[in-house]
Amino acid sequence: MKNNFLTQLFDYFISPRSKSEDGKRKEYILNSLLLGTFGLSLLALAVTIFAGEFSADFSSFVYPLVFIYLFVLYLFSRGLKLYVASLGLLVFYFSSATLLSVSFGVENPYIYLIYAMVITLAGILIESRAAFFAALITEVVLVGLAHFQSMDLIRPDLSWKYTDVLVEDIFVFGGILVVIAAISWIAGRQMENSLDRARKSEKALLKERNLLDVRVKERTEELRKEQLQRVTQVEQLAEFGRVSSELIHDLANPLSVISINLEKLKKSDNSRVVTRALKGAQKMQDFIDATRKQIQQQDVAEEFELVEEISGVLRALQVRAAKYEVELKFDFKDKILLVGNPVRFYQIVTNLVSNAIDSYAEVDRKGNRLVKVSLEEKNNVVIVKVVDFGSGISKKNLGNIFDPFFTTKSRQDGTGIGLSFSRRLAEEIFGGELVVKSVKDEGSQFTITIPKK
Repeated sequence: MKNNFLTQLFDYFISPRSKSEDGKRKEYILNSLLLGTFGLSLLALAVTIFAGEFSADFSSFVYPLVFIYLFVLYLFSRGLKLYVASLGLLVFYFSSATLLSVSFGVENPYIYLIYAMVITLAGILIESRAAFFAALITEVVLVGLAHFQSMDLIRPDLSWKYTDVLVEDIFVFGGILVVIAAISWIAGRQMENSLDRARKSEKALLKERNLLDVRVKERTEELRKEQLQRVTQVEQLAEFGRVSSELIHDLANPLSVISINLEKLKKSDNSRVVTRALKGAQKMQDFIDATRKQIQQQDVAEEFELVEEISGVLRALQVRAAKYEVELKFDFKDKILLVGNPVRFYQIVTNLVSNAIDSYAEVDRKGNRLVKVSLEEKNNVVIVKVVDFGSGISKKNLGNIFDPFFTTKSRQDGTGIGLSFSRRLAEEIFGGELVVKSVKDEGSQFTITIPKK
């Protein structure tokens, strides 16, 4: 109960109401000094009365004025008029020291302690520069008083010089030193509390910033995945459009063959007619399978045969190759099995072979128009190379070809996402890599390396 009562008194009379840390520190010190000064004034009044030195003419006028002045300053402080209250308190102490100087001479040691306290308070309650300003004013006042005293313009009571030092004098002197020490302690304590709060705030901000960084990274990763997913869909649609336009043209021939041969079947039992019809149907089925693989999106891992997938790509792109008079060649020694997503592998190879064919679009020469695909396995790593001898890639563009939407083709011929899409599939789906070597006007080599699982 006692602690609660003291806490309530502290909150009511001293606890700061300022919002800022610096304001709280200054308000706490100011309220403590005002109440302390008020208490010391009451103590001085009691001592004066007890010693029988109370003067009805002087004391009855001065003490009430001092109490009213200090109370008004306290009201200013509680009303958050800290600058006015601080300046008023400094004026009070400075005036008291000056009055003592006039009354007892500038040689009195007590006044220097009070002036020192004023200078210290100016730096604490106002700002650091105010301490220098207060010191300058103090120096001017002391020099002026000393001059007036030497000219006998003021005649202080110097009898204290010729009396022995009393115990009371030591207590007064020590009391002033204790007040200065208390002021320094309160200011230092408040500064430490402010620094401690600042450190806690800094830690909280750092923690919040780290959490924010994590959230930003998570959101960025989500957006990246979403963007890549959309890029994947765009690439699939774009490639589907390119492939389907060629396949539709090429489907006309096997469909015609099937139609003619079926008509002949009505009139003949010739097995050769049936065989030709079946071949046409098979070719059409190959084209349909190739188109289906371009638009499939499922990511299901299974064991598949690489030679079969690459051969399917070359069959599907035969029409495009014929358009640019390009020969497609596939070199392999043995069939290789791989665990992964066959659709994604098919899409990677399709993009690379398509680009290799397109590299001859602006090449005028008739010979050596070859796209060579090779497949091998070394040290449990599958290596697929797609080599062309077409237009090649300049050094300027070589570092950007895997960037999304970067293309050297016209917008009608390319979207700029095929190579970016292929590299992402090679890295994220198969855990491999896709690299390129190229020389302008000599050709390019794209290499896929996939570790076998």
